[in-house]
This record gives sequence, C-alpha cells and structure tokens, in this order.
Amino acid sequence: MGYVEESLTPGEEIVIKARLHWGMFVGPAIYLVLGFLLLLLGFSDDDLAGMGVCGGILFFFAIIAFLNRVLNYFTTEFAVTNKRLIGKTGILRRRSIETMLMKVEGIKVDQPLSGRIFGYGTLMVTGSGGSKQPFPYVANAMEIRKQVVSRLPSL
Repeated sequence: MGYVEESLTPGEEIVIKARLHWGMFVGPAIYLVLGFLLLLLGFSDDDLAGMGVCGGILFFFAIIAFLNRVLNYFTTEFAVTNKRLIGKTGILRRRSIETMLMKVEGIKVDQPLSGRIFGYGTLMVTGSGGSKQPFPYVANAMEIRKQVVSRLPSL
C-alpha cells in the first residue's frame, strides 16, 4: 500500500492515480551513452586521452543523474481523490502536497513537443493564497488536469 492509500480519510476515494513518465530518463541516458563512447574513444587512441577523461567525467555525472531519476521515479505518487489532490516524492526526506479540491485556484499543464507526443507534462497547481507547486514529468498530465477541473466547486 502506497502513501496515497495510507493517507485516505473516511469516505475518500481515489479517482485517478498517476506516476512519473519514462521520458524523464531520456536526457540522462543520452549523456550516459555519450560519456561511455568518449571514454572508449580515449582508451582506444593515446592522442584522444583527454577526450577519454572528459568522457569519464561525463559518464560519472550521468550515472548520478540517472540514479537520481530512478529514485524519483519509484518514490513519486500522484492522485486525485473525490476531496483532494495528493502528491508525494522521496523516501528518506519525504515531500508531500495535499491540496483540498475546494482550495485549488488553478491547474496548469506545460507540455513540450515530446510531452505532447508521449503523453507527459509538468503540472502546476495553484492553491489559495497563491502557492504554486510544480510536478514535472507526470504521465497523463492532461487527464489529471481534467479530473481536477471536473471536481472543482462551481461558482
């Protein structure tokens, strides 16, 4: 049972759940491959040893970035319930946002071209008082927005 299920109140039901999109791995994966190729190039030719060092450094930082994304991917949850919008990320240092639907002033989705093609985006939730909370790489971001908007109280 995840954070969302554990935090439900009596009478509260999950409408839709979402996770992060696999597209968040594309950038670090490209740097991993590039760093690895430069590293191999530096080992194969003494004249390009400096390029191998740069490739090794790039490869090292790409591994760190990739592992960071993996950790975020498996520790992040989003859900819309009949009462709240819930988001959680992290294991050791948990960060969560739980906004009552009646306190949501707006919800915005930013989608780059790749996000439109592959179905992800950054959710920007604006709560009462002007607080803004971004959630990048959310899978099915438009469906989450649609579910939140359909449950906002009418004026």
